[in-house]
Amino acid sequence: MANCAARPAEFQNWDEYARRLPKPVGSPVKNVIRVDRSGAIAWNGAELQSQHGPFPLLQDYLGLVSKMEPQPLTFLDFEVGASCSSIERVRTLMNTRL
Repeated sequence: MANCAARPAEFQNWDEYARRLPKPVGSPVKNVIRVDRSGAIAWNGAELQSQHGPFPLLQDYLGLVSKMEPQPLTFLDFEVGASCSSIERVRTLMNTRL
């Protein structure tokens, strides 16, 4: 069984990453994808809902973000007890779409 709490090697820790960035003039643009223990997935605090579930919308959002210049930072956050399968599915979408 996967340990969803462990950060995969290709995912950077925000604090480590932020220390290497040049100091921004303004606030950096970022997106946060959150998975909660009920299975809900939110994009910047707004729950993704459709008749086909949250994943088609998440794919669309990630596709749009990947075309932006400069590309905003996108982070994955999850609640303790969130489904490992949902977390892994979001990670996979982030890896393939961004």
